[in-house]
Amino acid sequence: MRKIFTLSVFSIAVSILSQAQGVYVPLDDEYYHRVERYEIKSGRLSNKLWLTAGQIRRQDVATFLEDISGDSTKMRLNRRDKFNLGYLKDDNWEWSSDPNAGNSIYPIRKTFFKHFYRKKNALYHYQAKNKIFEVQFNPVFYGSIGGSTGGAGGYTFQNTRGFELRGMIGRRLGFYTFLGENQARLPRYMQDYEQKFGAVPGENFYKDFKTQGYDYFNFRGYLTFSAIKDVLQFQFGHDQNRLSPGYRSLILGNFAPSYLFLKTNVKVWIFNYQWMLAQGINNTSKYAYQGFDKKWFSMHHLSLNLGKHVNIGIFEAITNGSEKADARFEWNYLNPIILYRAVESFIGSKNAAIVGMDFKVNFLRHVQIYGQFAVSEFSIAEIRAKSGWFGNQQAVQLGIKYVDVFTIKNLDVQFEGNYVRPFMYTDRISEGAYTHYNQPMAHPLGANFWEVLGVVRYQPHRRVNLTAKGFYAVQGLDPAGNFNYGSDLTKPYVTRTQDYGNYVGTGANTKIAMADFCASYMVRHNLWIDFNAIYRRQSSTEASLTRSNLWAALNVRMNIGRKETLF
Repeated sequence: MRKIFTLSVFSIAVSILSQAQGVYVPLDDEYYHRVERYEIKSGRLSNKLWLTAGQIRRQDVATFLEDISGDSTKMRLNRRDKFNLGYLKDDNWEWSSDPNAGNSIYPIRKTFFKHFYRKKNALYHYQAKNKIFEVQFNPVFYGSIGGSTGGAGGYTFQNTRGFELRGMIGRRLGFYTFLGENQARLPRYMQDYEQKFGAVPGENFYKDFKTQGYDYFNFRGYLTFSAIKDVLQFQFGHDQNRLSPGYRSLILGNFAPSYLFLKTNVKVWIFNYQWMLAQGINNTSKYAYQGFDKKWFSMHHLSLNLGKHVNIGIFEAITNGSEKADARFEWNYLNPIILYRAVESFIGSKNAAIVGMDFKVNFLRHVQIYGQFAVSEFSIAEIRAKSGWFGNQQAVQLGIKYVDVFTIKNLDVQFEGNYVRPFMYTDRISEGAYTHYNQPMAHPLGANFWEVLGVVRYQPHRRVNLTAKGFYAVQGLDPAGNFNYGSDLTKPYVTRTQDYGNYVGTGANTKIAMADFCASYMVRHNLWIDFNAIYRRQSSTEASLTRSNLWAALNVRMNIGRKETLF
């Protein structure tokens, strides 16, 4: 705690000298797709957005919208596109030069409550005339009622109440807070996940609630500041992060819940460099009130734009875990510009490390091809021998996005393939695995699988969005008994069942097919009504792992995105 306190004090001290700095757009797949759709249609990569490198700043979204505002003819924008761009501008109005931003789609009618919703994205906002202080406040609500088959089956519900607060002080120090209290009864496949891993998918600490229900608390909050104007940014607090051009990430995903981190980001010319230090939890019991085991993650990611169409990035991460209750932080990993493998050799460490790369290519104002490659350990001789050695731990992704398919306006598709070998992301001890709160920091399926995935998005009306997602995967799970075939990241690789013969699908060969359909109507800014239907079938050579689940629900949500359920 003393070290964390020192870092936070240092962060606040630096902010005194900082330049204009706002907060980030929360990670939400649909929101980020809206932004990326128009980057693809613009015909050029933006040196502001860096969509592959995690969260994007609200001021960068506003700047991007102004950069492409004069290119609407070449982008062939229709009324639905203009509505979407207006939505994005209104959601980030504090950084727009347009005096109508915040109410650009349609004017707000004056009501008895004249102090509220003066900007359509915020219940209440205040901005001083000299902009020395600004704050925006919003209530958050997610109400869901539905039914689920499979296992115990029965009704499902989710009840989330909370608030979101964001703002700036002196346009130098940005702050963001999200708090939400939840009670939920989830569909059967999510209950199975909780029983297996002792974690509600995507959530931190939780308690049982009535019959097969859960009670948990959402929290995110951080400070942001810029030490050098629009070049060097800092972020400190609790949130999720992500590094990926695709729907899934094989490097750093946002399936696991929020965690404490300190992040620096440097943007110079065509380069974007990111360094992050994060603290994770190695939870083994939801009732461990005396404290959970802790672990540390250190990460580097360098991304660069090659011309207008090509982006490539390289990545490195290391997990520093310990079998002791309090993992000792290794100060050598604080160096933001050194190879972690070199540090390992210097200190004689055996910590788990991952290196990788990503790329994306935009062309024809309609298409993006992207991919990722990550490796933890390998042997060229064993790869050539095709022996299935457990130490050959790699992951590969390849995908394509196509917007306005076959000139059908606002019809976007995405196809993606992922391949992850057994024991990828694991370590010799469970505390060293690439997990947080028993949940993967990369792909939600963990390891030992191949997957094909598709996403279809169609916007037939300005306020209506139809989304269909689905995947088919073959995974080698662990049968009942003392087996470890490398799919469960919480199991150390030293407990492996065999040294050789570890191929993707080895173990209890399990086929997973899942389809997710959602129809959403936006009643007003960030107030949505959703109808959601999911079918998931899992068949396995191990009878106890075979099950199917059909779930349908009606949702009302305000100022909160849809929860990731595709796993």
